[in-house]
Amino acid sequence: MIMLMRAWEFTADGVRQDMRYAVRSLRKSPAFTTVAALTLALAIGGTTAIFSLLDATMLRSLPVRQPEQLVVVRAGGLYPVYQAFQSQTDVFDQLCAMGGVNALDVDIQGTTPERTSVSLVSGSYFTTLGVPAALGRTFTDDEDRTPGAHPAAVISDGYWQRRFARDPAILNRIIRINGTAISIVGVAQSGFFGEEVGVAPDLWVPLSMYGQVVPGRNLLESPGTGWLRMIGRVHDGVRVTGPQPVLTRVFQRTLGEVFGPSASDDVRRDIATATVTLEPAATGISSLRTRFGRPLQLLMGGVVVLLVIAFSLASSAFLSVDNLMTVSLQVTSIAYLGVAATCVIITGGIDLSVGSVLALAGVGAALLVKLGVPVPAAMLCGVFIGALCGLVNGICVTRMGLPPFIATLGMMLVARGVALQITGARPVSDLGDAFGALGNGALFRISRIGADGFPNTTFPGIPYPVIIMVVLFVGVSVLLSKTSLGRHIYAVGSNAEAARLSGVNVQGVKLFTYVLSGALAGVTGCVLMSRLVTGQPNEGVMYELDAIASSVIGGTSLAGGIGTIYGAMLGALLMQSLQSGMTLLNFESAYKDMVVGAVLVTAVWLDQVYRTRLK
Repeated sequence: MIMLMRAWEFTADGVRQDMRYAVRSLRKSPAFTTVAALTLALAIGGTTAIFSLLDATMLRSLPVRQPEQLVVVRAGGLYPVYQAFQSQTDVFDQLCAMGGVNALDVDIQGTTPERTSVSLVSGSYFTTLGVPAALGRTFTDDEDRTPGAHPAAVISDGYWQRRFARDPAILNRIIRINGTAISIVGVAQSGFFGEEVGVAPDLWVPLSMYGQVVPGRNLLESPGTGWLRMIGRVHDGVRVTGPQPVLTRVFQRTLGEVFGPSASDDVRRDIATATVTLEPAATGISSLRTRFGRPLQLLMGGVVVLLVIAFSLASSAFLSVDNLMTVSLQVTSIAYLGVAATCVIITGGIDLSVGSVLALAGVGAALLVKLGVPVPAAMLCGVFIGALCGLVNGICVTRMGLPPFIATLGMMLVARGVALQITGARPVSDLGDAFGALGNGALFRISRIGADGFPNTTFPGIPYPVIIMVVLFVGVSVLLSKTSLGRHIYAVGSNAEAARLSGVNVQGVKLFTYVLSGALAGVTGCVLMSRLVTGQPNEGVMYELDAIASSVIGGTSLAGGIGTIYGAMLGALLMQSLQSGMTLLNFESAYKDMVVGAVLVTAVWLDQVYRTRLK
């Protein structure tokens, strides 16, 4: 209890001092402060919005089972071709077809019909994508057999809430689509928006019902019209990019049967040269990606370039080698913690303890070195201390059922109190040069002894903390994007209940992210104390805010299920570039805190606006 009180008093006193200083500075020059804070907040808010759109259109995987196994089939879109691919090849493990989204009149129990987004899909659509029903069932292959014989609909979770207030008695309720009675048989899992980015249907209806619900020509009776899109999962060993000889032969044979012997010479030549290709479909189908992908990338790069130019014009030292090395070193702490925050936030949690945990891990390693433990072993123990704190956080959240905010807030106070208690609230010094090698050393450093006897550095080399940062970025990015554990992390954040019903160990996944967060906080503490060559129990105060801010600025949603390591990296770079630029422009520390707070609020607000509009 005494340790908790000391930690709380230390944190509260620091916050009160910062607030008083910020208020005095604001009164001293209110116009400058307001303009600077708003300008920087709006600039970073714009960056966040751009990255969120870039993430939605180009980076984010579909919220389905194992999205990296999906492929788009480029084969003209004829219905007979889809049928042939289903029955005449063994290339696909599963295959489905989509007829696009139509705005149709939907009448719910005699109310005035309203225009509603309806997607026509094959019976294998939901099973191919791996999307379970949150209520009721999805479609089956039998619903493709006979045209007009299966008047069924699956509705989206959003439509269920908006039009039926999540009434569990929705199953078998009759609605009318363009006058045709349709029975609601199920509700799709929450978070599923379809296969096309930016287009979210309210209802899905079997393709076999096309002639009954879509006015005009029945495309099922027009075999020569290309109107379908196909997505499938291929068998192991099938190449998922480029031309497909087996499918091409089936494609050409089917086209010959469709157009018959009366086809013109031009048509026959086209059939003879027609090919089928497969393309990865982990991120879905998107006309937005085709139209805006390159402009968004250029715009994102332009924002970074403009930020660099602005600070370079304001201070000639910004682009100096020394400053760039300083920025790269300083960004490492935010980057390590940003990676940790991203993994936790993706699952729908939050970790407020990383700043205190890094202090405890760092001073723990320093004290072990003072006791004679070799530096590498002491630092591994520091990482273990961080992982142990993360394990306690995870147990409190998963086993004890505590809200992540409360669990990690408690750990923040406990870890800070322990760090202060075991050091007597004093720095741990006299650790030797070996302790500082990790934080201050560099790979490929080139220096020589000058005539004055002092070393002259020709090339400062690549700092070891930067190398660790790159390895972490690549490793965790591969973990999230290429492994089943990474897919489970996203699944838990998107819809924990649906993930549980799909066989995911939800509690285990959450526990892993908190242990990873604690371990990365331990790495941060060891590297940071090594740079200082001192164990500082007061280090890491408010670092959790920087970590969360870098993650959210990079496009991670606090609601869970959305986020990338590349975004966290970009957010960390932007945060540190801003802080470095403000330092070179002689901004007072109070202004920096105000800007970080404004940036965080703006980023979260833009995320909420984006998610609301997406729904």
